[in-house]
Amino acid sequence: YGFARAQPGDPGRVALQHAASYEARLSARIAEAIDADRSAGLDRLSDQTVELYQQSVVEYYDAILRPLMERAESDHRLAECCGMRWAQWERQIQLSLVDDQGRTSSPELETRRAQAQTSYERILQNQFEQGMDRAIRLCREEHDFTAIQIMFALLRGAELLGVPTNGRGEQVQEEIERCLSFEVEFRSSFDNRAPASTRMFYEVAADLPVQVNIFAREGAAFGTAPLEYVRFSATGNPKEAVWGKDGTDERTAWFDALTSVRVSPSGTRGSTFTVHAIEWDLNTIQKPGTDCDGRDVMQAGDTVVDFSVTFSPGTPIEVTRNEPANPAVAPFDTENTAWAWHWSQSHGDDRTVLRGVPVEDDELGGPFRMTLERTEPGTWSRRFDHDHGTELGFSLEERGHMIVRHAPK
Repeated sequence: YGFARAQPGDPGRVALQHAASYEARLSARIAEAIDADRSAGLDRLSDQTVELYQQSVVEYYDAILRPLMERAESDHRLAECCGMRWAQWERQIQLSLVDDQGRTSSPELETRRAQAQTSYERILQNQFEQGMDRAIRLCREEHDFTAIQIMFALLRGAELLGVPTNGRGEQVQEEIERCLSFEVEFRSSFDNRAPASTRMFYEVAADLPVQVNIFAREGAAFGTAPLEYVRFSATGNPKEAVWGKDGTDERTAWFDALTSVRVSPSGTRGSTFTVHAIEWDLNTIQKPGTDCDGRDVMQAGDTVVDFSVTFSPGTPIEVTRNEPANPAVAPFDTENTAWAWHWSQSHGDDRTVLRGVPVEDDELGGPFRMTLERTEPGTWSRRFDHDHGTELGFSLEERGHMIVRHAPK
């Protein structure tokens, strides 16, 4: 009947129930006449039964099919059920009552056949218009990706059956692209503490729109945006943190002078965050529905269960200012990729391959593939909160998240 369970007083449901009840009475009447012919030993239907059958065909149209089709001309939910009943009615006429030219001997029945054909064309036109509007609402308001299947089916059906689309073919393509629009929010920070009041803190962020291309393999998507530092701080003396304040190194005094420094942040250089693919699985579920006889049934439906993102966060750079304890050595800057290294180590299990090319072990920028959980309609997320533990005064805490929002508007 449609797309969900119709309420008991729904006009369409009532119309279907009436049609089913009336149809059952007509079928019983014809079956009774046929049984009587068989009981009489006839090897063919009697003239009375043939006449009753012809009368019943006309009555079926007048009492059942025409009222239902008239309602379906303005209620697209009834289109499929009406199409089925109309096709069955027409098929029975062709099997039993038409001549070699495909016509019946009854002018009144021919008139009804023509009326039904015209009505069905209007039903198809209305089904395309209303069904497309409903699919658009389904995507924009309910974040339901089955809307894409509905759009394709309506457009293809209209093309096959010659239903005028009134120029909406291009709009359908635009609506499918709109329906496959997303926003990705990425946040990640690492708080790295060490003895001697040494602490390094890195926090990066990226926000980007992503357009999925369903005509490409593996749910391909493409979107890029800057990966920028929200915060970078550096304090302490790394040499003291590792060897202690009075610790000595067996290497050269020059090396000792370079490593015994007071560090501070000098700047950052961001990178590029890239989304390579967004993928989801549509799993069939059972949900309440209404069938073409107006009865409650369980019908198959689709829902998004798994949602994943393949992405490369990039390799941003932290610039650290080093002020040596030895006054003979001038201050100097060093460039590091500590955030990228921490991220790569923390998410090694999420490393993946891209377009069949393995990722080299020394690459820090990705790609990674993560599965996100649905938190609310149209939103999927995963948090990165993790305490990597403390040992000998060293600790590392990770915080962050990835959120993907469906953004069809």
